[in-house]
Amino acid sequence: MKRFLWLLILLLPASHASSQVDLISWTGFKLSTSLDEKTKFEMKPIVRNNNDLSDFQNASLDLSINRKLGKGWYAQNLYRHWIFPDGRRVNFLWFDIGYVSNLGNSNASSGTYARLHWALDTGGQTIADFIRVKQTFRFLNDKKFVPTVAVEGWYRFTGGADFALYRIEPGFIWKIADAYALSFQYRIQRRESAPAPADGDHLVTTISYTF
Repeated sequence: MKRFLWLLILLLPASHASSQVDLISWTGFKLSTSLDEKTKFEMKPIVRNNNDLSDFQNASLDLSINRKLGKGWYAQNLYRHWIFPDGRRVNFLWFDIGYVSNLGNSNASSGTYARLHWALDTGGQTIADFIRVKQTFRFLNDKKFVPTVAVEGWYRFTGGADFALYRIEPGFIWKIADAYALSFQYRIQRRESAPAPADGDHLVTTISYTF
C-alpha cells in the first residue's frame, strides 16, 4: 500500500509537468444509501477549479439510482446539473449498463460499463452526445486501501461520428472508517476531436459517506 501511494505521489506531478495541459481539481462529497437489497441511491455535489487550481471553474450536483440485475450485472441512471460562474445551467443524463467480476483466483476485480452520455439541456452551448466505455481494475490485497486503474474511451455520435476522447485514471480507494471512504484518481484526459472536453489533468477527490 505505502509503495503504491508513494509511487503515485512521485510520478503523477512529473507526468503533469511534461504534459503542459491545465491541472484541474474535482472535489466531491458523496452520500450513498440503500433503498432495498438491490437498489442504491447516491447524491454527490462536485466543485471544480481550473487554471492550475487557481480559479473556480464550475460546480455540479449528481443524483443517481443504481440497480443490481444479478450475476454481476447492474444498470444506473445518473442526472448531473451544472452551475457555471456566468449563471449558465446545463443538464446531463447518463444511462449505464455494467458488469463486475473477480479475476479468477487473484485478489483483483474487473468492472466494465457502457454509458449513453446525453446533453439534455446545453445552456446555449454546442455539446455533443457520446457513447462511453470504461474499464476499471481494483486490486484487493488490502481491505482498507485498494489501488485502482481505469481507462475510458468516448465515441461521438451527434454532429459527426468519431473517437473523441480518452481518459487514463490511476488511483485508490481508502476506507477511513465503517461509513467513510476517500477515493482519489489522477485523471489524464486527452481530446482526439472537437467538441469533446479539452485536454486536462484532473485531481479527482471524493469523500464518501454510506448510511
